[in-house]
Amino acid sequence: MSYIDGTITQPMKVITKNGQSINNPDFMLWEHLDQFLLSWILSSLTKGVLAQVIGYTTSKSVWDALARLFASRSQACIMQLRFELIHLKKTNLSMVDYLQKARLIYDNLAAVGELVSNFELIQFVLGGLGPDYESLVTPLLLRVGEYTFDSIQALLTNHELWLEYTRTLFESFQPQTNMAVQKSYQSVRTDDYRNKQKTSNGKGKKLNPFQGAKCQICHNLNHTAYKCRARFDNDFRPEKSSPATYTASIGPVIDNSWYPDSGASHHMIADLANLHLQSEYSEP
Repeated sequence: MSYIDGTITQPMKVITKNGQSINNPDFMLWEHLDQFLLSWILSSLTKGVLAQVIGYTTSKSVWDALARLFASRSQACIMQLRFELIHLKKTNLSMVDYLQKARLIYDNLAAVGELVSNFELIQFVLGGLGPDYESLVTPLLLRVGEYTFDSIQALLTNHELWLEYTRTLFESFQPQTNMAVQKSYQSVRTDDYRNKQKTSNGKGKKLNPFQGAKCQICHNLNHTAYKCRARFDNDFRPEKSSPATYTASIGPVIDNSWYPDSGASHHMIADLANLHLQSEYSEP
């Protein structure tokens, strides 16, 4: 690694010895080892990455190019993984698959040097659950620092089993409920049919719903002003009713009670037979 990270620098290719220029033996040794490392690095690269380092002749130059290349890709990878973790949603996944997905993102972030705390991981996992888990999530968020990811896994898995049990129980009662509703609907239809039969006059004709109603226009019976033929007749004049029609008729009031002698000088009574001693009243 000393060659790759630059700890051992490249020696001069030519040196002067006894006034003459000669090849530097240290350079020859360095070049031999450096080319060995260069070939080893290039052989481990894929074709796509290899195309990014064409033209570099030393192991250090290739290594620096790879560091720059993957540094930018690592940042993009970290951003993508954190985005997936923040927007984690359970949707139609089972609880086991959902938690495995969260754990995989967590491990991938750790692999590129981006550590996520246990507190953050639990927050993201709980935030991605649907309304079915609201009764469990609310108390957990208040005490999220007291739990580990493993303990959260057990609680969420057990809650999923409970939801499945209650859903199955509800579905088992559903056919009975539908049957009761159907019977009730049939009963309502039967009663409605009977009521319609009662309103018919035996000849298949329905009774007049305005039977006995008095028209405000023509004053005739068995219809209203809305159905009156004279409704739009500007020349129509209704017959005037006799004032006696609107006069209340009060029958004679006869008191058949027997009265004892009250000591009065005169009595007025409808029937003289109700008195023992009687004489007709005559005007003075």
